[in-house]
Formats: sequence, C-alpha cells, structure tokens
Amino acid sequence: MDKDIFIDILQRRMDKTDTEQFWVVALIYGLNGVLIFKKVAIISFLNKWIIITFSLFVTIIGTVYILQRMNTYIEATKEISQLVSNEKDAPDSMRHPSRWGGISPLGYGFYIFVIWVVWVATLIRYSSL
Repeated sequence: MDKDIFIDILQRRMDKTDTEQFWVVALIYGLNGVLIFKKVAIISFLNKWIIITFSLFVTIIGTVYILQRMNTYIEATKEISQLVSNEKDAPDSMRHPSRWGGISPLGYGFYIFVIWVVWVATLIRYSSL
C-alpha cells in the first residue's frame, strides 16, 4: 500500500482523538451542570453522597479517557514521522516530532483541569446541605 494512505488513516485517527476528547469534556461539563443547577430536584430522590460519588467516578473515567486519547494521538504522530522520515519535502516537525508528538500538553491539561474544576463545583454545591 502507498504510504499516503497510511498517513491519511493516521491523520484521521488523530482528528478523531481530538473530537472525542472535546465531547467527553462537554459531556462531563454538562452532566455536572445539570447536577449543580437541578440540585433541589435531584436531592429529593438521591442521597448527596451517591451524586458526589457518581460525579467523581465519571470525572475519573473522563480523565483516563482523555489521557488514553492523548497517547493515541502521540503514537499516531510518531508513526507518521516514521513514514516521512526519508522525505526531503516533509517539514522537520513531521520528521522529528517532539517528545509530546507535536502536541502541547497544555491543551490536554486544560481539558483535565476543566472537568476537575466542574467536579469540585459539584462537590461544593452538594456539600453545603
């Protein structure tokens, strides 16, 4: 197979990881938003510790998922760099990616920060009973 096909597949995989991370953050943010703003209705039929534990569980799973998708992105970047390592026209950043695989850890750190901040907000909201 032509290496352009492999590069296209890897690029699509990288794009997919970004999209999946965005939606995980949106889902967790939305879930905690509902828990925060609908506290009165939710607390009438669920114990606050069940809500806090559930929110914590979702946040932990989301964090692990974001880190796993980040790792997939880095691996795809490294695979692309192997495919283009002998190409004269390829930019150096593609032929020799950084340790982070051409990504900024600040982006992923921001995603993780956001979901933990919203969890803390949920914890604060339900701890004030």
